[in-house]
Amino acid sequence: MTMNRALGAAGAVLTMGAATVVVTWWLVGDLTIRGYGTDLDYAVRPPHWSAAAVRWAGVSALLVLLAGLVLLGAGSLRRWFPWQWWVVMALLVISGAVIGYSGRVATAGVIGANIGEGLAVLLFGPIAAGLTLGALVQAVVLLRREWTGGRP
Repeated sequence: MTMNRALGAAGAVLTMGAATVVVTWWLVGDLTIRGYGTDLDYAVRPPHWSAAAVRWAGVSALLVLLAGLVLLGAGSLRRWFPWQWWVVMALLVISGAVIGYSGRVATAGVIGANIGEGLAVLLFGPIAAGLTLGALVQAVVLLRREWTGGRP
C-alpha cells in the first residue's frame, strides 16, 4: 500500500464515522417530551432545521455510509484496502453512533432537569472519547507503518 492509498483509507474511514453521526441523529429523531405545553427546558437548543432538511441530510449520509461499506468491502477483497483499517472504521462508526444519540438526548426538550443529558455527558462522553482515541492511535500506527515502509 502506498502512502497516498493509506491517506485515502484514512479519509474514507473518517468520512464513514462522520456519516454515522448524521445517520444516527436522523434515525433516533426528536426526543422532546410532547403534550405538556410549550414551556420546555433545553440543555442545548436543537438546530432549527425543517423536517425535510433533516431527512435529506439523514438519507444522504446513509447513502454515503452504504456506498463506503460497499466500496471498502470491494477494496478489501481486491487487497487495496487493508483489513486493519476496518478496526479503525468500526471504532469510529461506534463512536459516531454514540455521539449522534447523545446529541439527540442533549437537545431533547424536557420538563425540569434533563437527567438524560447528564447521563449522556457523564457516561457516553468518555465512551465516545475512548473509542475515538483508540481509532486515532490505530490510524497513526497504520500510517506510520506505511510512512516508514514497515520498519519500526
